[in-house]
Amino acid sequence: MSKEILNELIGLAMIDTTFCNRLLASPHKAALEQGFLLTPEEQEIFCQIKADNIYDFNKQVLEKLSPTSD
Repeated sequence: MSKEILNELIGLAMIDTTFCNRLLASPHKAALEQGFLLTPEEQEIFCQIKADNIYDFNKQVLEKLSPTSD
């Protein structure tokens, strides 16, 4: 996922509380329903995310997508 796409997804979540709530409840499903295309790796990452707010969600995605993460 490019940083531009991630920024678009996070930006939308910050201004659309309905999407934000869906994203936090079911990240993979919400992203796909909103039209964001995810690679298989991104789908797996989104399925693993458990966040209480959009800031934690963003942090987890960035950590998991980082090339230095284990």
